[in-house]
Amino acid sequence: MRSFLKSVLVAAVIGVASPAWAVGSMHYSFDVLYSGGGAASLAAGSDNPVGQSMVDGDSFDWAITAQGADVWRVQTGGSFFPLMAFGVNESGDRVGDFTLNLLSGGAVVYTLTQSAVGMSEVHMGTNEITLVTGLVFDQMKLQYSLITARELLKDAADPANPMPINSTPYALLPIFGAPEMSTVSPGIIYGPVPEPAAWALMLCGGALVSLLARRRRG
Repeated sequence: MRSFLKSVLVAAVIGVASPAWAVGSMHYSFDVLYSGGGAASLAAGSDNPVGQSMVDGDSFDWAITAQGADVWRVQTGGSFFPLMAFGVNESGDRVGDFTLNLLSGGAVVYTLTQSAVGMSEVHMGTNEITLVTGLVFDQMKLQYSLITARELLKDAADPANPMPINSTPYALLPIFGAPEMSTVSPGIIYGPVPEPAAWALMLCGGALVSLLARRRRG
C-alpha cells in the first residue's frame, strides 16, 4: 500500500510540475496510388493524411505505389532531398525514427533506417537520401514515428522551453511532389520500363556526359 501511495504522489507531483503536453499513440496507414504527372489518390481503406494532426508519440506507415507498368528510375545518382517527407502546415523542429524501403515488383531494392533524426521547418519524414544511378523502383514505403515536434526556437517566447506543435500534412505526395517532379533534387524520371537495349544506351549516355563534364572541369 505504501508503494502504491508513493507512486500516486510522485505522479501527482510530476503532473503539477510538467506542462500538460499531449502525447499521442495513434498509428495511421496511408496508402497512395500514383498515376504520374502529380496525380495521386488514396487506396480503398486508407487513412487520409491530409488534415491529420499528429503529435508526439504518433506514427504512420506511408506507401506510394506506381500504377500500371510505370516505375521510377534514378537517371543521375546522388542525394535527393527529402525524397519521402510530408509537407506540414506547422513550422517547427521535429525528431523522429524512420525506415525507408524502395521496392521493385515487391522486392526491396533499397532500405535505410535512421533513429532520432532531426528535421527543421515544414517537412516530416526523411532528409537527404542517397541513391545510385540505374536504381529502378515502383513503390516507396516509409515507416515513421514522431518523437517530438516543437516550435522553432526563433519563434519561441521561451527558447529554453519551446512549445509543442502539431504536424499536419497537406498533400498525399512528398513536399516537393513525386520524385520525378522535384526541382530541388532532380535526377529521377518516371515512366514505363525501357527495353534492355534502350536502358543500356541511356546508361552509356549518362556516363559519357559525366566523363565530358569531368574533362571540362580538368
